Order: sequence, then structure tokens, then C-alpha cells
Amino acid sequence: MIYCRGTLFDVLDNGAGRQINGGSTNADQVIRFLNLDDFRCPITLEIMSDPVTIASGHTYDRASILKWFRAGNSTCPKTGERLTSIDLVPNFALKVLIKQYCSANGIPFVETGRRNRDAGRFVGSSSVANEQAMKLLASFLVGRLVAGTMEQQNKAAFEIRLLTKTSIFNRSCLVEAGVIPPLLNLVTSRDSSCQENAMATLLNLSKNSKCKSTIVGNGGL
Repeated sequence: MIYCRGTLFDVLDNGAGRQINGGSTNADQVIRFLNLDDFRCPITLEIMSDPVTIASGHTYDRASILKWFRAGNSTCPKTGERLTSIDLVPNFALKVLIKQYCSANGIPFVETGRRNRDAGRFVGSSSVANEQAMKLLASFLVGRLVAGTMEQQNKAAFEIRLLTKTSIFNRSCLVEAGVIPPLLNLVTSRDSSCQENAMATLLNLSKNSKCKSTIVGNGGL
């Protein structure tokens, strides 16, 4: 799912998509092929407000699947498959689609209103596939920050901002990929959105002592 995220974020994040024929966006085209059932949690059958993907590849609302795991279950509720891990991978792309679908169809979207503290505990490097996918995504996003257009830099900065909220492992991968120098450059960007995303991301990174040292070592405060 992290690899898919790297492919999809360019279209779906930050409420932005490229304009295509008729003035619609790529995201609009995707939404037309979806229906409300695509956004329901398989456990509660309610519209998901915080979708996460588990090791089986199926997506559930965070609160529902956490309740399932905390009850002592270690299987996928939908398939019964025994899981190799109980990692929860936030499905940001799906969440954006759900919000856009609800907005386009007059359906209220209820944010969870809670900080994503569980993600830091469940999302990590316990899966080799997750680890390699995160490293690949980190390298891809840093490349966009360094050599992308201003629009691509802004979207990459927004994506990195989300990832740095998720776990220490994600922050470590991004720092190792060289994210700090281009983020510091974006702090003085002409684009206010780029500035905001860069500053918020640096703040998230500074919460870790090793990351903070790297920021200072690259001229940041």
C-alpha cells in the first residue's frame, strides 16, 4: 500500500488534481467509477473516516480494526486469514477520495478528531515489505523536492508532512533519504503552502533527537 501511495499521491493529495478535458480533474474521473459501498468499513458497514490497511491487503476504519485486534484476534475479519503482523498502514489516498466523494454528493464527512497515536505503535519496520516500500517512497519524495516543479514540490512536502506524523521509522527513512536540506530550502519558497508544509514537517522531525541534530547540522535552528 505504501508503494501504491507513492504512485497515487501526485493525483489525489492536497485536494488537487491535474485539469483534463472539460475542466474536471483526474481525481474527479476516479470518483465517477466509485460508489458509496467502496468506502464502507467491512466491520461496521459505516463510511470510513480513518481508513487503514492491514497485512491481508484489506482496508478498515481504524477504530473498528483496533477494537478487533484488542479483543485478541489476529486474523483478517473479512477473509479469516491469519495475519503475519498487525501493522496498520494509513490509507491517506482513500481518505482523500472519501472526503471528495462525500463533498460531491452532499454526504457529511466526520473527522475522527483524535491524534493518530496508535499509528506510531503499529506502523513500523516489523514487515520487510513495509520497510523497503517506505524507503522507496522516501527516496521518490525527496527526489520530487529536489528536482520537481513547484507544484510537485508542494505535493511532495504535503505527503512528507503526513508521513512524519505517522511513526519514528518513517521519519528515520526520510532523514536517511536526505529530506532535510530540500525542506530547509522550501522554508524560503515563494509559495506559502510550500513554506507551511516544510516548516510543519521540520517541526515533526525535530521531535526526534537524532533528526533534530541533523536539522541543526544542515543550518536549521
